Amino acid sequence: MPGQLERTAAFPNARRRRPVRAQWGQCMTLARIRRHAIAGLLLIGLLLTPAAWADDAPASDDDGAVTETETNDDVEPQGTYLDAVTVAATRSERTLGDTPGKIDRVERETIEERGYTSIEDIARYLPGVDVEGDPTRLGANGFTIRGVGGNRVLTEIDGVPTAEQFDFGPFAVHQFALDVDALASVEVVRSAGSALYGSDALGGVVALTTRDPRSYLQGGNRAINLRGGYDGRQDEASASGTVAFGGDRVQGALLYTRRDGSELDNQGDIDARDFTRTAPNPIDRTQNNVVAQLSFTPSDRSTWRGIAEWYDTETETDVLSAINPGSPFASATLDSFGIDEQTRTRISVEHTLTRSTGLFDTLLWRAYAQETDTEQRTLEQRLPSQGLAQRDGLLTFDQETYGLRAELRKALGSSVLLTYGASYQADAFEQLRDRTETLVDTGAPLPSFLAFPTRYFPGTDVEELGAFVQAEINLFDDRLTLIPGVRFDRYTLDADQNDAIFLSGNPGTPAPVDLDEDAVSPKLGAVLAVSDRVSLFAQYASGFRAPPMSEVNNGFTNLGGGYRTLPNPDLEPETSDNVELGVRFGFERASLSVTAYQNQYEDFIEIATLGFDPITFLIEFQAQNVSNVEIEGVEV
Repeated sequence: MPGQLERTAAFPNARRRRPVRAQWGQCMTLARIRRHAIAGLLLIGLLLTPAAWADDAPASDDDGAVTETETNDDVEPQGTYLDAVTVAATRSERTLGDTPGKIDRVERETIEERGYTSIEDIARYLPGVDVEGDPTRLGANGFTIRGVGGNRVLTEIDGVPTAEQFDFGPFAVHQFALDVDALASVEVVRSAGSALYGSDALGGVVALTTRDPRSYLQGGNRAINLRGGYDGRQDEASASGTVAFGGDRVQGALLYTRRDGSELDNQGDIDARDFTRTAPNPIDRTQNNVVAQLSFTPSDRSTWRGIAEWYDTETETDVLSAINPGSPFASATLDSFGIDEQTRTRISVEHTLTRSTGLFDTLLWRAYAQETDTEQRTLEQRLPSQGLAQRDGLLTFDQETYGLRAELRKALGSSVLLTYGASYQADAFEQLRDRTETLVDTGAPLPSFLAFPTRYFPGTDVEELGAFVQAEINLFDDRLTLIPGVRFDRYTLDADQNDAIFLSGNPGTPAPVDLDEDAVSPKLGAVLAVSDRVSLFAQYASGFRAPPMSEVNNGFTNLGGGYRTLPNPDLEPETSDNVELGVRFGFERASLSVTAYQNQYEDFIEIATLGFDPITFLIEFQAQNVSNVEIEGVEV
């Protein structure tokens, strides 16, 4: 088995891919055929939708602007709790009561009233939702929705996807980083969101939105907010300050938040300075977050919004639990100290245009650039047979992201809303592992069973291109709503076949390979208003996730530990079929929803043990499509 520092068997991200692809028609599984058939039928229906409602044109004034309809004036509104508006579920504004599937939206008011200080606090009261976290590293990690998490759940901040999550042995790169004080709302979409968001939305979508300047101004021209807090769970003190300004056309805001805390308290009571310790390791954590926003409204039909964000967190850990007396096969560890740092910088610009044309009534486009850098350094004092030694280990993970998205909405009469769009995103990934070990008395370097520097995967560029279309069709005096949709995605991976550090650090590992995948993801939702207080909903959604770069070309060899991981160029994409059925009751002061769901995942990727190689004398591990997974449950 792998050693303490490189627990490769627990690593969920190391995959493979086919070097030569057979004919597409021969490789399709029954599940793929079913999804393509559903997508084809939905696409035909969506293409026929404009003709079906062509005679029911929307009313417009003299300058072409669409006027508001009064179709719902005589309908008694549903209860307060179901009137909250969601955007992430359908990419258009709909109340929770009119949306198929189980959706949660947490507003700024709720965050402040309940005293939430972290993302974990927000997720704690959402059924079926959890936030992964490692208290000895950078804190909160990615979301888990109905048992599926990591990179299988898409997390966005202001419409910009967060960085990839990456875990390998001692290295843990977190998926997102954002201070709660910057949040305006959190939306959680359960079930697959690939029909609207593409790959990585296999298990759901979490949409985080930061506060815009108007939320601070509240109708005024200037605002200064100061806020402080203390959380006894981790001895954390926080302070934030906001300056906002603006008038009718231009508004701006600048937020700065700082948090200083220590380890999260738990029930461990063994305060030993070795591997028997159960009390938390001492931690000193510092977090800084700056969000600057500028909004410009040149007319009632046009709004520009620019956001610049900087997030930095650093954690220093006295890893007392790593101290051990050693063995005949491993050096004793006398002291261990870790420094983890993550920095994220984001710039995004978006423009919303409202104008009645033949193609759209509302156009939203967004361009963004983001860089996330993670560094983990471990300093240890060890006692090998040669004498007291100092070990300095370094692990880094860098991701640069550039993207462009466009969404268009067009009302076809008073009964149909068509939403369609396209997106392009390019990512560049680079990872490094390095380590030096020298004798304290002489400064002489000590040999290692590992080759340094090395990489777990070669430098890789990834491009994702997608296009989608969705219709919201209201029938029978708006009592029945049908929401069909379909998306096409193209995913390409370009690995550096000549990455000298990767090749020299992984002798005997096959050369890196490139990858290309495409997918069609359909969905169909329905909401039936039985009465003004009771509604039924049902939804089918298909999911898709392309094998990431760290799983296709992963490689790591530990001769001292007696194991290695192998790349897998033959990995198939993970896919899913998700079904939800539910009922909602809405009242003025209370609401109740009951949702039953069944999610079936095919070609789920897990680490498999290949066994002992008699030639290399190493135990081999490899990511493979080893299982089909079914998750079902009921949420109340």
